[in-house]
Amino acid sequence: MYGVVIDAISPYIKNKPTVQVRIIDPSLNLKAAGLTGGFAATYASCQVFANESNKLPLVLYVGDIIRFNKVNVAVYRD
Repeated sequence: MYGVVIDAISPYIKNKPTVQVRIIDPSLNLKAAGLTGGFAATYASCQVFANESNKLPLVLYVGDIIRFNKVNVAVYRD
């Protein structure tokens, strides 16, 4: 899964090192909203857990492209 980062929270340690990232696929969002610029309000909120903090993705800027590989996807308290 690829996405463009629209928001990120710096890595923190709760039980395990964690980082939160919100991503979108701008091509799908623009088509769904019928817009020529900007983004629709649909995004995926992702929490990434690791055993070591150096294994977490490094997100430096909004607009970075991130790839998630071998992930488990679940809905949390829908």
